[in-house]
Amino acid sequence: MEIKGSFIDTSFKFDDEYPSSLSKYVTDGELYNQKNLLFLEEKYMIECPRFRNIVKKLNKKEFDSELKIYKKEGLSNLSDFSIEVALFFQTILENNINGLNKNELKVSINHFEVYDKDPKINYIQNIYILLFLATSTEYKENHFSFSIKLPDHEVYEEISYDEIKKFSLFDIYSWIISSRENFQTRLRVIREVIVKGENFNLTKIDLESAKSIFNRIIKEETDKYFAQVNMLKEDFFKLSERKQISYNSLHIKFIGWISSLGLFIYGELKNEKNGDLLEKIFFSATEKAYLFLVLFTLAILIIWVMFVKNISDNEKEYDKIKIFYMKQLYFEKIDFNHYLSSPQISLGYKLMFCTLIILLITRGCIASAPVF
Repeated sequence: MEIKGSFIDTSFKFDDEYPSSLSKYVTDGELYNQKNLLFLEEKYMIECPRFRNIVKKLNKKEFDSELKIYKKEGLSNLSDFSIEVALFFQTILENNINGLNKNELKVSINHFEVYDKDPKINYIQNIYILLFLATSTEYKENHFSFSIKLPDHEVYEEISYDEIKKFSLFDIYSWIISSRENFQTRLRVIREVIVKGENFNLTKIDLESAKSIFNRIIKEETDKYFAQVNMLKEDFFKLSERKQISYNSLHIKFIGWISSLGLFIYGELKNEKNGDLLEKIFFSATEKAYLFLVLFTLAILIIWVMFVKNISDNEKEYDKIKIFYMKQLYFEKIDFNHYLSSPQISLGYKLMFCTLIILLITRGCIASAPVF
């Protein structure tokens, strides 16, 4: 069915009948610019004399899974372009653009590929890519001035919407957005290639050069990452050594404490009869026994406090290392924790200490009880 009519602003006015598949979009013979429908967009763009009107038309669209396109055979569903649009818009927001509203530049570059091939459509697609690549853009009365400024150099490109200039930037754009993980690195590489060549109109050879540069950067970053991992392992060994020293110190002090306690008990029991030994150990209520129990309790408390302090110092050192690797070297938390864990006092040691304290306090209460 041949469609007859014309565009009025961004709406299409039918001269006579229209396809039944468009019924829900048409009001009083007019199809207003729809957010989920592409209808004769090629015709509109080819005939449109001003780029700002193109922006107005496409800004209405939501390039998600609901988007459809009308062709001669009827309505067809399109791919979901929303992730691509988000990346495009994220970059646009970071660029300096004068003369155009950034919030109106949300568009899918890939969606231009669904249209019939035409020099004007290709040109409009490439203008959007130039807006994406440039760090700064000046727009006035259909004229563009694009620039990329790097610390050591700056390159410019001036074009007019009224005069079609051939660009072949779609493959460049596709390569940049092909990976969200290193999207910014790819964009930076392409900008550096443009500045070095002093030309925005890149070729396939330029793209291959960019890929080579990117691969070298990734290799260098990979080597740097593993060098940092080796540093992290060294820090792990240092912290492990400090933790082991703390535990060894605790063991030595505890052995000394046990030995002193054993010598005291031996001194108390060496002249006692065999039948009185257990009673003497557990139920003696002499002032001497009470005094020594107080001293032994204080001693074990001091030993424990010193041990806890050492572990606490190790934890502070761990926190400093963690902040450095996560804030300065950009390690992910999970990745960091895989190599280095926080020094902690094991549950067994805590239970042993609590049991000893309870036993000593209980025995001290018995020693201090009045004897009737």
